[in-house]
This record gives sequence, structure tokens and C-alpha cells, in this order.
Amino acid sequence: MSVAVETFGFFMAALGLLMLGVTLPNSYWRVSTVHGNVITTNTIFENLWYSCATDSLGVYNCWEFPSMLALSGVCGMVAISWYAFNITRDFFNPSYQGTKARPPYKASALRSASLAARLSPAAADEEDSSFGKYGKNAYV
Repeated sequence: MSVAVETFGFFMAALGLLMLGVTLPNSYWRVSTVHGNVITTNTIFENLWYSCATDSLGVYNCWEFPSMLALSGVCGMVAISWYAFNITRDFFNPSYQGTKARPPYKASALRSASLAARLSPAAADEEDSSFGKYGKNAYV
């Protein structure tokens, strides 16, 4: 990819993050005003998390949207679970070669043969027979 495209993408992402930081705290995403004879002004404004109404005396009445964060949480859990499933599926797939690391060396047959000779059954039996020399109360 060219450096110009990467730089353009970086600045667009930074601009998007800046715009997100400016718009999310703003409470006046949707505003409607009602003018009447008895109540001079009634303003209703909403954003992503709550809806508020105020009258000409400055009294606010707000209520939150409780399902929005639960919906954001469910969507996040779906995305994370899907990603974890894909990683697990690729890891256990024997034909997938993407991120599996193979050891840089192979154990030589000579080395493994000498190791097998050192761990012969006679040596293992000799070590096991030493357990019979001590009684149950030897270490108490």
C-alpha cells in the first residue's frame, strides 16, 4: 500500500475520532420546541442515552434509555465471541498455516535413541525398587 493512502487513512480515522468526541457529549441531537398560550415554551431534546423535556421555567424532566447500553453490550459480546470462535477454529484446523509456528529444528534420531537408552526399563525398575526400602513411617 502506498504511503499516501496510509497517511490519508490515518488522518481520516483521526478526524472521525475527533468528530465522535465532539458529538457524543452533545445532548441536543434531536430538538423539538412547542409554543403555546398557557406554557410559553416547551422544549424536548434527545441524544443517544436519554430524552429530556424542559419548560419555560427551566424545569427539566429526563428519562434514560436503559436498553441502549444493554443492546451495545450484546453487540459487543457477539463480536468478541465471533472473533474468539474464528481464532479457535483456525487454531485447531490442521490445514491452516496462518499463525502456527513450527519448531525451527527436528530432533535427530540419534539423540532420541540415546535418550531411550538412558531411560531403559532396568533403570526405571531400579529407581522404583528404592521405594520398598522405606516403611510408611520413614518420613514422619
